[in-house]
Amino acid sequence: MTGSKHFQLYLSVLACLVLVVSFPAFWLPFYPHGDAVNHVARYWLLANLGDGQFIDQIYAADLGFRTNSLLEWLSFLLGPLLDPIHMNSLSIVASSILIGFSSALIQYSVSGRWHFINLLSLLFCFNYVMTWGFLNFNLAVSLASLGFAVWVYGRSSPSSGARNLYLFGSVAAAIPVLYVSHLAALLLYVALIALYEAYAWRVLRYALAGLIAGAAGFVLLMSLFVFKEGWLLDAGLLGLPAAEETLSALSIGFGHWKEHVTAVVVPFLTYREWWDALFLVGFLALFGALFLSGRISLDKRLVYVAGCLFLLALAAPVQIFGIWGPHIRVANLAMVVLIAASRTTDRRRLDGAAVLLAVVLLIAGRSAAFAHYNAGVARDLDELRATSDAIAVGSSVLVAVGPADCPGATIKRRLYQHFGSVLVIERQAFVPSLFTQPGVHSLTVTADYLAKDTNDAVLPTQALQDRLNKPPTPEGQRLAGDYANGWPASFDYLLVLELCRGFEAGDLPIEEVARGSYFQIYRTL
Repeated sequence: MTGSKHFQLYLSVLACLVLVVSFPAFWLPFYPHGDAVNHVARYWLLANLGDGQFIDQIYAADLGFRTNSLLEWLSFLLGPLLDPIHMNSLSIVASSILIGFSSALIQYSVSGRWHFINLLSLLFCFNYVMTWGFLNFNLAVSLASLGFAVWVYGRSSPSSGARNLYLFGSVAAAIPVLYVSHLAALLLYVALIALYEAYAWRVLRYALAGLIAGAAGFVLLMSLFVFKEGWLLDAGLLGLPAAEETLSALSIGFGHWKEHVTAVVVPFLTYREWWDALFLVGFLALFGALFLSGRISLDKRLVYVAGCLFLLALAAPVQIFGIWGPHIRVANLAMVVLIAASRTTDRRRLDGAAVLLAVVLLIAGRSAAFAHYNAGVARDLDELRATSDAIAVGSSVLVAVGPADCPGATIKRRLYQHFGSVLVIERQAFVPSLFTQPGVHSLTVTADYLAKDTNDAVLPTQALQDRLNKPPTPEGQRLAGDYANGWPASFDYLLVLELCRGFEAGDLPIEEVARGSYFQIYRTL
């Protein structure tokens, strides 16, 4: 489509689809996926600290020009105007708009037309990274795609003055914004531009692709035959103290080969339910039919960029510098670029309407499935919020999550492990593992609470592993440390989230004060 009227029609369709994608966020404002409850609690704190409440005795703001803090800054600045609980929803809506428009703008830059097929990128707003609750990264990677779209648009400009303006503007705006949003997104933005520009140089094009493919092949082979449990050190094949010390210091983990293969299909995964496979098949059927019938074609330069990103997803470690998940953060952007590379070749209205209908059905179906799944999770969170008045305002609450050793519990544990963070909002409570590491996060705890704070959400769980998961593992005992021995003296309450079986208090110095369908609240004696 060309012309201003067609552009207006395209924007109208995009706006409608954004509303469809955002339906779960509007229907379930708290949107409790993965780390989201933790993030929302921090947004609430940043908006309310300094009001003379109990939380001023527990938490302190530590905002600075550091990475992974854009949403924290927005919650701090917009707190008087916007309910921080809805900041989660706002970030999802913004990400959807940016993804959909960026994909379309990239293709418009290379073909001069707006194509409905590019709106299929909205399908990937529901992805594995978002369900983990990586809110800052999810928004940042959308901003990176917009920055790349502006770069491509600038490269296609016939005027050298306009071209330089767009290129400079893209870089000048992207570097500070993406750095504050998420450092990984800034690196991906640089990778996008580097790959796009490398394509113009034949030797560099093949050399770069070969290097990434070689790294991916090496990692896959090593993960099959060497890494075993996921850690190179466990294989015992290095034999070089310097190399072992370096890997240990960097906390590099290459993971199981299945994790690398899974990383490629991350755009289609949410909770690894049957409907994830259904939408994968639906997408492949639609995209494959359109491509094989000649109704869509692909821009080779953009396909090259997307292909290299997929290879990079295979090559990325599972953990580096203590940060988990580099391998799952690449493929979704690769899929957005691949969709951006697509353009319809037949201008017949019937074909355009059929493509649009298929796109709408896929996106609407995925949105409905995602909302339906999260509705049950949201009900459980609301149950805990309604029962939270059993906890005194300003208390210290230790949260323990039961073992995930029954069907479906692994995903449930990921969604529920930060549920205790809602007590920060409801009861102004101190809850460990709220991401309050000094110098790293935008929140810290006051001196009185430093001794019982932790930035590892697993620690409180491991602290009670002898009660929740018998027998306790040696690693669990090592991690628990003082928590395992001294937590009753440090905390006023214990919140137990049961996933598979009941919790037996035994001789612990606690008494039950409230109970829900999946949790128990105890007061320490």
